[in-house]
Amino acid sequence: MARQQPTQAQKTTQAAEKSSGPGKSTAPEMGDDGREYELKIALSPIALSQLALGPALRLYQVSEPKTRALRSVYFDTPHHGLRQERIALRLRQVDGRWVQTVKHAPEPIRNGISNPLESEVQVGEPVPQIESIEPKKLRRQVQEITSRTTLQPIFETQIKRSEVQWRLPAELCGGDRDSRVLICLDQGHVEAQGRKMAVGEVEIELIEGEIAAVFVAARMLFAGRIVSLSTHSKASLGYALLSGGLEPPQVQRAGAVALTKSSSAGVAFEAILRSASAQITANLPLMMPEQLGLADNGAVKIDRAEAVHQFRVGVRRLRSALKLHRPLLERRKVRAIESQARDIFRIVGALRDADVLHDEILAPSLFEDNDIIRASDLEALRALVATRKADLRTSLPERLSAERVGAFVFDLLALIETRSWEPQATKKQNRSAQPARAFAAEILQEAWEEAQGWGDHLGRLTIVERHEMRKALKTLRYGCDFYKPLFAGEKCETFLAHLRKLQNVFGFLNDLAMAEQLVTLAPGHRGVRAVIAHHHALSEKAWTKAQRRWGELEAVPVFWR
Repeated sequence: MARQQPTQAQKTTQAAEKSSGPGKSTAPEMGDDGREYELKIALSPIALSQLALGPALRLYQVSEPKTRALRSVYFDTPHHGLRQERIALRLRQVDGRWVQTVKHAPEPIRNGISNPLESEVQVGEPVPQIESIEPKKLRRQVQEITSRTTLQPIFETQIKRSEVQWRLPAELCGGDRDSRVLICLDQGHVEAQGRKMAVGEVEIELIEGEIAAVFVAARMLFAGRIVSLSTHSKASLGYALLSGGLEPPQVQRAGAVALTKSSSAGVAFEAILRSASAQITANLPLMMPEQLGLADNGAVKIDRAEAVHQFRVGVRRLRSALKLHRPLLERRKVRAIESQARDIFRIVGALRDADVLHDEILAPSLFEDNDIIRASDLEALRALVATRKADLRTSLPERLSAERVGAFVFDLLALIETRSWEPQATKKQNRSAQPARAFAAEILQEAWEEAQGWGDHLGRLTIVERHEMRKALKTLRYGCDFYKPLFAGEKCETFLAHLRKLQNVFGFLNDLAMAEQLVTLAPGHRGVRAVIAHHHALSEKAWTKAQRRWGELEAVPVFWR
């Protein structure tokens, strides 16, 4: 069982705030404080059956694969006092023996990463033995919760587990010694009050060595696959079943980044990366739910178009974060992520563009008050675009797999969890330790000056240059959104309000430019020229509005100075 020091988030915060010095990794090393570190990937039964360890991967095996049945009974008080404190207590039957395990997870599972404090001991019978819990602090916490009540079985799991252990060479994991991981394929169900819920997942647990080993192993297993990172432990699935079942999967939008005025630049950057990665990994499986056995039916309908949009936003936020924070980064260590993000953004962008072209550029409501195009021609164009949308959506899993989207996901998580973006040079590392507010003021000013460089020649910009200005404004906007918690106030809100208005106009202009795609999509169609001419006229009106909005934004004081 893996044993490790504080969670990566805690370790990162401590290291960055204390500025531990050049050349020192802030990734946690293995210790003996009872923490485990594992990555959980949710899989459908079909996907689990198709997961195979190829000959190349067997090179890393240091144990023969074995399969066994695991029955686990979970205990809690009548009012679920343990759950309220994020503690799970189970008794698991393993090879005729009973093992008691207590896990305390103050932080929920995010991006599939589970890092609880764990106590495990063999017991003689399926009865909780609180006095056997170690460390003492955890034992006292459980004793306090259960002192005036009783523990009772509340649900159980029946799991068929196949497991194998790998040893990964040091050169693959960025450390100075080999690392070992345990790979478990779990399939079964959780049962409570006569109801059942299927369980299917892969767990990759660190036994010893570098945290990077977990993501190296995941990359080998899932490099070309669409992945759904789990957000639930088996215990949380059981409690959800008691409450009536899991909530339907939801499209995840960008949320506020958790920053405080005492944060360092490095801690702030890591929080931004976590926010962007959460948006990416949550929406990835929702773009193609049938690939992962997710619900997408009349009762639970997933808005795939919105999932595509929000996935794309997440990738854009990631790219903007990497661009804005270059003064903190060891560029050679993030170059691969930047390249992967660009290629994946392009693939998903094609589908998003088709959505906009069909739903907005060719929206019948845009042509109601004029007779520039016949209704039959408009519908014919919309049918062509609808076919392209369907083709792009059908081929999306294949195209993303070809770009090794699984590798991208795990490389991104490794970048965050191991803090490998951090440079070895003393000067840059010191910048990572400087106050986030001061650093934010510097990079926001640079982003603002880049936008001003285009804005100073607004009246003479070509179509290509307008697009570049739009991207500069988007980067500025994301930077403002990232660091808004550090500058909250009327001045900040006023600037952001004007920036959003200008960005909306530029976004509208970009959407209108998509009408030009009809020339390639429907060559020779008699309605294309009319549609392009119509949107060209709308673009000219919008460009006049953009110039006015730019003047209004420049007149507003920036909030970071």
